[in-house]
Amino acid sequence: MNNTLFSILVILGAVFLVITVIVFLLFLIKITIYTFKRNIGFPFKCSFILLSCLLFTSFHYYNLYNNLEYLPEGVINQSVPSPDGLHEITTYHLNSRKSARAEVLNINTGKSKTIYYNYYDYSPYVEWISSDTVVIGRETLNIEKDTYDYRKEQIKPSVLPKQSSYY
Repeated sequence: MNNTLFSILVILGAVFLVITVIVFLLFLIKITIYTFKRNIGFPFKCSFILLSCLLFTSFHYYNLYNNLEYLPEGVINQSVPSPDGLHEITTYHLNSRKSARAEVLNINTGKSKTIYYNYYDYSPYVEWISSDTVVIGRETLNIEKDTYDYRKEQIKPSVLPKQSSYY
């Protein structure tokens, strides 16, 4: 995801959060009026809008904090091809977050996926162990099935991982 799209989605999420709060307040007012005056119908339209806004906002913020593919693109640091030449790891520095991410690219299909995201990292060291195993920073990952996301760690390391000299 490029940086402009990421910024637009964050702003859009904030706008929907504000709209959700406003609709929720209107919903509370209508429910209060409904309880005092029984002849007014139940606010189904307001309930539907509130539920839609809540679902969209929660989906947006869930992806923002739990989905590696939802990260901004960042500034490219380095690209390291695999020993067999079928894959390439590209590392990026995310200026706005003081963090780094690494993306593996399948050269044959052109598909890429983010496999590494670490906080307070600028240019993580990348070393291929085999054609499908790579060391990024302090993490050893199988590019087919492993990912590293610092946000899911219980204990956050306080030491900066090994950095490459390419930046």
